[in-house]
Amino acid sequence: MAYLIKPLELGEIFDQAIVLFRNRFKTLVGISCFLAIPFELVQGLTILLLVPGELNPNSTPEEAQAYLLEVFLRIVPVSLLFAAIFLLFVWPVTNAAAIWAVANEYLGRPCTAFQAIRASLRMLGRVLVTGLISGILIFLGTMACLIPGIYLALRFWFVYHAVMIEQTSGTAALTRSGNLMKGHYGYAIVVAVLIFVINAAVNATAQVVPVPLVGLAVQVLANAVLVALTAAVGVVFYFSCRCRNENFDLALLANAVGRGSTA
Repeated sequence: MAYLIKPLELGEIFDQAIVLFRNRFKTLVGISCFLAIPFELVQGLTILLLVPGELNPNSTPEEAQAYLLEVFLRIVPVSLLFAAIFLLFVWPVTNAAAIWAVANEYLGRPCTAFQAIRASLRMLGRVLVTGLISGILIFLGTMACLIPGIYLALRFWFVYHAVMIEQTSGTAALTRSGNLMKGHYGYAIVVAVLIFVINAAVNATAQVVPVPLVGLAVQVLANAVLVALTAAVGVVFYFSCRCRNENFDLALLANAVGRGSTA
């Protein structure tokens, strides 16, 4: 089907993203099944196994303090290791593949989950280097003061899009993302807040499931869906920015007319 490739308002961005998400749901969840879902299951099961038995309600303050210290020493180092692996490898590869799949669907070139994953792995070096550079800068900005960190996170929103769609990388991808974001920070803030609220609501729902293993399964599946939805929103927003800044929609139309005239 044809999608709206033009400068979009906020509501239109989410409308198009939901349509994309629905049309390519199996492909996007399939991408998550490659790395993200297995990784999160292993992480969740490891944490569950490391948690000591429940604290006795009649424990003394000293026993409660010792219990909390044991939980901290068992879980925090492992959680940090899993977080590093996720941020440095699992998330970049999964996000890049999802962006590739959604972008191709949006431009009328549907692909399979396998093709998207293969494209992401083919660009693995560029994806990881670009993600590492942007992550370090965002981290330093956050440590210096929260506001610069937020600004850089918004400025570098499209770095993976620049890598996967425009075949650039490193500082060039960061510069490209910053150029595309000019004039769109207000939209980006609203989109980011909405995605955060949806994410928080889904994860909060999973936390109230009384059976830990069932709660873990719900959370993992919900996160896979959120990755897909976030990718869809990001791709539609990316092309909307390109249309506003570079008349991408007119160039696309001109190319289509050119192909038709030579057919």
